[in-house]
Amino acid sequence: MADLISREAVIALINASISDLEYADENIAMQEAIKMLPTIDAESIVRCGECKWFRNRFNQHYCCQSAIDCPSLYDYCSRAERKDEVEHG
Repeated sequence: MADLISREAVIALINASISDLEYADENIAMQEAIKMLPTIDAESIVRCGECKWFRNRFNQHYCCQSAIDCPSLYDYCSRAERKDEVEHG
């Protein structure tokens, strides 16, 4: 599996690590190189065990949104919503 990192996090780490003005040109060069790295199109998934629709009844995993059994806490589907998300409406 590929490691996914945030460009902004890496640049912030560089800025925090290299505060000496002597290395300002190198800092800028590293930031530009990081911005040019290829990216992948990826979305964060919500696993069944993290989903607000997940229920565990009589030791059976169940999805209230899809009305289906969840084979595992680590499965996921397209309708999942993280439990800790605040609903606005």
